[in-house]
Amino acid sequence: MWLTLGLLLLGSPVFYWWVVNGRRLSPAGAAAAIGIAWAVGCSAGPLYLLPLLLFFGSSALIGRLYPSKPAAGNSKQARPRDATQVLANGGWYALAAILTTTAGTTPESLFAIMAAATADTWSSELGQYFGGPTYDIVRLRRVPVGLSGGISLAGCCAGLGGAGVIALLSLCWPATSVAEFALVIFVGFGGMLMDSLLGSWWQATYRDPKTRQLRDSPQPGDTLHGGASFITNDVVNALSLLFAWLTYELLAGLLL
Repeated sequence: MWLTLGLLLLGSPVFYWWVVNGRRLSPAGAAAAIGIAWAVGCSAGPLYLLPLLLFFGSSALIGRLYPSKPAAGNSKQARPRDATQVLANGGWYALAAILTTTAGTTPESLFAIMAAATADTWSSELGQYFGGPTYDIVRLRRVPVGLSGGISLAGCCAGLGGAGVIALLSLCWPATSVAEFALVIFVGFGGMLMDSLLGSWWQATYRDPKTRQLRDSPQPGDTLHGGASFITNDVVNALSLLFAWLTYELLAGLLL
């Protein structure tokens, strides 16, 4: 415990300076990320900070090397991530980490949650960067690149890669079996697809009355085209990660 506290005390200010100075997170977003790290480190242990660091580090690197152009996507993608985004992507992970020591949650479910978060982020960033035909996952009609609910070949491949990277990390834990490794990939990729399904069904989309262009974030004069105005990308992210967590627990109980 003392080693964990020392790492967190020394690492927190360094992390805060790095992400805020580099415009990766807003000050509130950095504070939320540090809170998640403390919750995970002091409950599940410092090793479970590694999936978080891999998710954040890989996402930051992809965003730097392959900057997306959010013409139709959420306008937050062009700005440092705020506290709401951080909690939507890491909040369930922190809660699952706490429950591993209090309610018997399986540690492997943490990897499933982070696999879904990584798959969704990689899919969104790389899918928008590489473009290609994008289709609404429910209606199967062509939509603008980056619009929530849309999927593309590049995005799906990137999502599968993101889930696979977290699953590979899980193999560093001696207790992780090959079946659990496969289930982490399956659930992680499934969480990404659920994010698209919820984005198509429920997330608010807006239409420019002049150009008829669809987008996730409203501009002055836009009208609500579909979904509910209070269902944002952050809400969809949180729901899809909750789905991944519960799905892993269910399937692990039935199959493993």
